[in-house]
Amino acid sequence: MEENVLQQDVQDVAQEHHLLFAKLLFHEKPVLCSADAYKEALEKRLGDIDLVSDGNLSMFAVKGYCTKMLNDAKEEVEVPAMLNMIEPLEFKLDAISDLEKSQYWDVENALEQLSNCQYGISVFDMMSIGLPYQKRMELMVHAVEAALEMYPDCIGTYMDCSGKFMTRDQILSVQDKDIVYRFINMYVNVRFFNIQGKEDEHVIDSIGAYALEYPDVQMHFHSLNPNHVVGYVYNVLSYQLEHDFPIESKDTIDGINQEGYMDQNIPWTCQYEKSLIQPIRDVLDICPKEFAAGNREI
Repeated sequence: MEENVLQQDVQDVAQEHHLLFAKLLFHEKPVLCSADAYKEALEKRLGDIDLVSDGNLSMFAVKGYCTKMLNDAKEEVEVPAMLNMIEPLEFKLDAISDLEKSQYWDVENALEQLSNCQYGISVFDMMSIGLPYQKRMELMVHAVEAALEMYPDCIGTYMDCSGKFMTRDQILSVQDKDIVYRFINMYVNVRFFNIQGKEDEHVIDSIGAYALEYPDVQMHFHSLNPNHVVGYVYNVLSYQLEHDFPIESKDTIDGINQEGYMDQNIPWTCQYEKSLIQPIRDVLDICPKEFAAGNREI
């Protein structure tokens, strides 16, 4: 991948994601699947569903995933989360930022594949921000997988919250894994940055957990194998998502040795702070002791 010089932008603050968007991408304009067919696919995964509207925007009320809201009379009522599918709209590679384009590690020839995609169908949630994040992950993982089953000609998915691109096969081939694994596989990108003017200094971070209103993971380091750190960041974020984010500032966690394995004899200290790389968001920063780079207060 061609190396571009990108600038840090501390003014680019992450937006709250009241809606989680997944865009299914196609070479040619697809025919929107029937709402009844998608409803049937969703019910196999999520239980009882009401079809609220049908047409260019299909809306589905997922009755087993309810959140509490205040009605016009200021009374607390339960409202089902909504899943939505929008008709095909034009998709252009120009809509993706240069920063996102520099971070496609999971798909071979990703930019070429994206440049050949001309249309996208969006799947997204509504009325779900009040759900526990575990339920919201379930909701969107199943919504995307069910949608992909409707469209065998779909090339892959693009996620607005992280810029992650994955092929249809990469998503549907891991349905035997747990929800955390599948959510990370779909939605979370782990990014790699060289620091200009600094020999062997890097930042590796995750992006995607912030869309659930939880911290991502970040390491600023030198003299470690970046491939090992990428796997480590994925593992730490998986642990956080699986265990309701138990790590607190000043906690120590197992670091990794030179072979890339987690080692309880290598304690690294954690601190919640703002990310170094945009979009600026909360991250769990891990200080790898003698391999740490930058100025730290830990």
